[in-house]
Amino acid sequence: MDVRYRRSLTGQIAKRLNQEDFDSDFLQIGAMYDVPSIVRRRSKCFMYSDGNFATSLKSPYFPSGISRRSIDRIFAYEKDVYSSLDMIFTMSEYLRQSFIDDFGVNPQRVVHIGAGCNLEELPSLDEGKVYDNGVLLFIGADFDRKGGPDLLRAFSVLRQRIPHATLHIVGPPKPISDSTAPGVVWHGFLRKGEPAEAKTLNELFRCATIFVMPSIFEPFGIAPMEAMSYGIPCVVSNAWALPEIVTKGVTGELVDCGQWEELADVLVEMLMNPMQLKAYGKAGRERVQGHTWAAVVDRMIAALPA
Repeated sequence: MDVRYRRSLTGQIAKRLNQEDFDSDFLQIGAMYDVPSIVRRRSKCFMYSDGNFATSLKSPYFPSGISRRSIDRIFAYEKDVYSSLDMIFTMSEYLRQSFIDDFGVNPQRVVHIGAGCNLEELPSLDEGKVYDNGVLLFIGADFDRKGGPDLLRAFSVLRQRIPHATLHIVGPPKPISDSTAPGVVWHGFLRKGEPAEAKTLNELFRCATIFVMPSIFEPFGIAPMEAMSYGIPCVVSNAWALPEIVTKGVTGELVDCGQWEELADVLVEMLMNPMQLKAYGKAGRERVQGHTWAAVVDRMIAALPA
């Protein structure tokens, strides 16, 4: 977060650009550097982002011990970058509003274009998918931030009411506490680039009844979109951009952050109604059709100024 580090990165970028590079427009990802200060209006400069410093400040995981002076410097740095960009593209409407409210960016220069599933192509639709097997799926390497501990608490209550339920955990590279609890199956970190691990991940998506991610903080959240592409209903936190991804009562359910008792009740109620789960799954699959990276690029191109 140190402004000096960001300026150093900007300097390294400047050293690597040639004169012919300025014949093209520039797209920077996030505000870790200040490309507009290099371009100096010789070309247009745009940004695509899933977060900013103002939204990071709201996270319970924001690092402690950073002085008010340092925070103000970082905020001022990002504001300067944003004010110099020709246009800002965001993954969510939640983030778009932050650029407008927190940094004073002209609303006409901030466009929400969404994000895509990190899949080469949408999986084939499983017409025979079952929704009465009680299989829950959690994916998230940052187990605590993604609400893993709350999910384990909720699942222990759920198992008392639905004994055959299982919870599959993907992401944490090392087993977490309670990963050996009855019904909990830990799979570690699965890489899509490794055929055997990709096969396991695909099988987990295929058999899952509900995808659960009760995040404590979430800049965006692409994993629920991937789950919906498999026809899986989702249960996520009712905060940040997540309600834009999962529509309550349509593609899944929303729960308040940290409310594991509420989470347990919601999951039990959903598992007791397979027909509703099937309807959620169908709606989710239809919703995610437009959430591909190709569609994101199309929306970006359509929004570019002439």
